[in-house]
Amino acid sequence: MTTSIADLRKSYERAELNEDASHAAPLQQFDQWLKEAISAEVPEPNAMTLATVGSDMRPSTRIVLIKGYDERGIVWFTNYDSRKGRQLAGNPYAAIQFHWVELERVVRIEGVVEKVSDEESDEYFHSRPLDSRIGAWASPQSQVISGRSVLVANAAKYGAQFMLKPPRPPHWGGYRLKPDQWEFWQGRKSRLHDRLRYRLDGTDWVRERLAPCGTSLCTYNPLCTHTPLRACARPCAWQPPAPHWPRASRSLPPSSRPQPRSKPMRALPHWCKPARSLWRHARRMWARPILRGIASGRKRVTARPRCSRK
Repeated sequence: MTTSIADLRKSYERAELNEDASHAAPLQQFDQWLKEAISAEVPEPNAMTLATVGSDMRPSTRIVLIKGYDERGIVWFTNYDSRKGRQLAGNPYAAIQFHWVELERVVRIEGVVEKVSDEESDEYFHSRPLDSRIGAWASPQSQVISGRSVLVANAAKYGAQFMLKPPRPPHWGGYRLKPDQWEFWQGRKSRLHDRLRYRLDGTDWVRERLAPCGTSLCTYNPLCTHTPLRACARPCAWQPPAPHWPRASRSLPPSSRPQPRSKPMRALPHWCKPARSLWRHARRMWARPILRGIASGRKRVTARPRCSRK
């Protein structure tokens, strides 16, 4: 059985994100969500996607690990001569994204990036395992190499040179992203997700709610959540009204006749059911009697009395 990639979708119903239940400061909200991801044993909750843009205006992303966060910003460590290091040297603005799939949550952070102090880089570098410290010397990150044997030979070379105490390479250290905008995304049912944005206004954080993208709405039915802005790829609970086939088509063989669609079932989200019930009640109480009165009145007007004169 083959499954179309367009049919792969998930209904997010795990939690919600309200202004009343969120923190006024984005750092506190991030701290709470990160601790909840760690407690839920989410795989690699410290993994984040780092997006940068080079001088050629081409964006690039990669996965890095967060190593610290406080009021000053988000910290990670890498090779300064790597592609992201060269891009940050020319354009210090970057974006970070955490995606905790099991919790149906996403955190986006934007801001300007700066290098951390040498003392911070030294402290973290010496806390790393020995093979990781040797690897910082052995790998010419983002450069073209002839094969893996180059890495193995470099590791053996620097391992013999530094033994058990390799110093921090001058091309290796930490970065800190100083946020000026945070966004917290919580998946919700019917693609009506919760999005709270914190933007820096002077020295204060302004919390705002953003509308979700809603890309899963069908063009035929605004209540359908099957496919993004095109006809449904699989049978939809809502179908357009069946056309009225002319009498001439009845003379065709049964196999050649156009087959009208069966009466559809109205599958509405839970928040539309009260409106549907109200409409049915109104139609039953006053719409039908009015229409019947109009129809009966027309009959009385059009029915002329017979003339008594002969």
